[in-house]
Amino acid sequence: MFWAQKSPEPSGCSLGIDWSDHERPFKDRVDVCHLEPRPRLHQDQRNRGRWIENDRFYIKTLCIVPCGKAKIWDKRPDAGPTPAKDVYTGPFATMCRRYALRFHSADWCIISAKYGFLQPDDRVPGRYEVTFNRKSTQPISVEDLVEQAKKTGLLSYDRVVCVAGSAYVDRCRRVFGESVVVETLSGCRSQGAMMQKLKQAILAGVPLIG
Repeated sequence: MFWAQKSPEPSGCSLGIDWSDHERPFKDRVDVCHLEPRPRLHQDQRNRGRWIENDRFYIKTLCIVPCGKAKIWDKRPDAGPTPAKDVYTGPFATMCRRYALRFHSADWCIISAKYGFLQPDDRVPGRYEVTFNRKSTQPISVEDLVEQAKKTGLLSYDRVVCVAGSAYVDRCRRVFGESVVVETLSGCRSQGAMMQKLKQAILAGVPLIG
């Protein structure tokens, strides 16, 4: 989550980040570069999910990570229905989840080419082969993704950090809007480069801005 100080001038906002308490529940977590005691916040419905206190506003942020071809049933055919957070076993999907857990542990989900937006504990019934890169596999449509996002409250987020390849970023932009989505892995020419960038961020404890 990101913090900004209100200013009379539109250009007078400064951004700061505090990642020290990333594992706390969202309602009790205030991510601000601020040394004074932090008050318990209340939600102002007029501000569409922002938490307001003493002229400060907090941007509610969601992190979205990709699914992957390699799945738990490849090695454990009898695994049965499995929580989404444990389904995708490939190195890239695993690294993306590590990043989400490091910097956005209370607010992250997976985007699946078949099932759409999956919360970490949503159970996936079994193996499937669907990809956004091949229309013949019949991936979920953008229209269905939008409906999912509406029904599950994902459109209430002010900022969406997409930690994934271009096919996933494109869907997220079409669902949430260009101005809401932050692409963290832009400029990487290969999946290996993406993984290296994520690994460095995790080790350094510094999130990718985009």
